[in-house]
Amino acid sequence: MTMPIETGRAGEKAVIEELKTKRFSIIKWDSLAPGAADIEAAGVGGRKILVQVKASVEPNLPTTLSGEEERGIRSRAAQQDADAYEARVLLDETLQPAGKVRWRKL
Repeated sequence: MTMPIETGRAGEKAVIEELKTKRFSIIKWDSLAPGAADIEAAGVGGRKILVQVKASVEPNLPTTLSGEEERGIRSRAAQQDADAYEARVLLDETLQPAGKVRWRKL
C-alpha cells in the first residue's frame, strides 16, 4: 500500500516535470518536506506562480483544494506577487502519472 507522503511527492514530481517542459524554472520546492508543500516557479519573462498539488492513486480521483487551502495559497501568492494554481495529478499503481495534470488558476 502506498503511503500518502509518497503519493504527494510523486504528484509534485509530475507537476515539476510538466512545469519544466513549459519552460518554467523551479525557484522553491522542498521534496523532503512532509505534507503539502507549495511549488514556486517562474516562467519566461519572470512571471511567478505558486502551485499546490493534490495527487491520488487510481482508482481514486484527486480532491480539490479545501476552502481553507485555497485561501491560504491565494494569500501566500499575493504576498509574493505570484499567480496561485491548483494542480491535480492522477497516478497509477507505480506512482507514474496516469494522464495529464489538471490545472486550475485560483
